[in-house]
Amino acid sequence: MEKEPQRQSQVDDQLMYLEASSKMLHEGIDRLFDRLAGVLRPPELSPAAEEVETELVHLAKRIKGYGDSVKSAAYRVEDILNRLEL
Repeated sequence: MEKEPQRQSQVDDQLMYLEASSKMLHEGIDRLFDRLAGVLRPPELSPAAEEVETELVHLAKRIKGYGDSVKSAAYRVEDILNRLEL
């Protein structure tokens, strides 16, 4: 009897899609930053707030990681807009 190949779950497929999309977003922000670097003020340093980590199950950790990545991208875009000298 042949063993059926293991299927990838829809959740895993969508998490991989989310990861690839997040990576594409960050790469685009990197290119934008590089193109605008000559007209950006230096960044203003601010103290980072510490977050208390709660224990999450594996899937929740992955989802939170992608959410953190998107949040980071939003902060990067906001930083570029705030420092832009045009």
